[in-house]
Amino acid sequence: MSNIIIPFKDEFDIEYGNFIDPKGEFVETYDSHEGFAREFINSELPKDISLLFKKWDDLYFYNAAGFLVQVLDWDKIESSPINTITTSSSEPHKRFYNYYLMDWNIVVLPKMKYDQEQDLFVPIIRDFNQILLNHEEDKHEEEIQHIKTLKKDLTSRKLFFK
Repeated sequence: MSNIIIPFKDEFDIEYGNFIDPKGEFVETYDSHEGFAREFINSELPKDISLLFKKWDDLYFYNAAGFLVQVLDWDKIESSPINTITTSSSEPHKRFYNYYLMDWNIVVLPKMKYDQEQDLFVPIIRDFNQILLNHEEDKHEEEIQHIKTLKKDLTSRKLFFK
C-alpha cells in the first residue's frame, strides 16, 4: 500500500461518496457511502466476507461504510460538506501527509476484527513493534505541524508534498 493513495493536484476534486480500497485503487461511488458500501459488500465480495458483514450489520445497523473502513482497511473520502478522510490506518500522518498539509479533516477509527468466542467485533490491539514504528508517525505529525505554522497559505504548502 502506498503512503499517499491519490496525489493531491490543483485539479483534484473528489465527488461526494468515494472509497479507496486497500490496494490503493480508487472506487467511485454513487448516491451515498452507505448505499454503495452495502451493495458492494453484498454483490462484489466473497461470501465469507458478506456473512461477516451480516454479523457487523446486526451490531452496528446502517454502518456498511464503517465495515469497509474498520474491518476491510478501506478509506472513505468525502469532499462534501467538508474535506474528510475516514481511515483505520495506524500511520495516518504518513499515509495522508499531503491531505494534512491541505487542512483536510482526517478521522482515525480503530481497526476491528471479529472475535468468534465473544461473537463480537473487537478493536485490534497494536503490539510493541507497531508502537515502536509509530515513532516515525510522530515525526511526520511534527513535520506537518511545523510546515503549517510556517506556511499559512495552502498554495505554499504544496512545495512540501511527498
